[in-house]
Amino acid sequence: MLFGNCVPSLVVENNSMEIIDYLQVDVAVTLENGQERIVELKSAYREGVPDPIGVGGKATLKQHLDTSRALGVGCGDLKIRRVVRTICEAEGGKSCASSVSVQP
Repeated sequence: MLFGNCVPSLVVENNSMEIIDYLQVDVAVTLENGQERIVELKSAYREGVPDPIGVGGKATLKQHLDTSRALGVGCGDLKIRRVVRTICEAEGGKSCASSVSVQP
């Protein structure tokens, strides 16, 4: 929570056999008032310093508030979460060979 705004995050574990250079999970959240918002949770800045997730490693995907809009509500106002998109890049910028499974 940041100044009354919920700032979602997601802990992920790399169960694949490859290093993940970049992971983004877009989560649609339904608010108590029925509005839906998309939150981009990222392992690092896309063009920033790499922060790879090693084989068997864990990382926290975060919403970068300097590149996306805050939800504007408290965490108690989030009612439903669902994943709408994942972007996974392995070493060298290639797509991850393994599928990404997410349970928000």
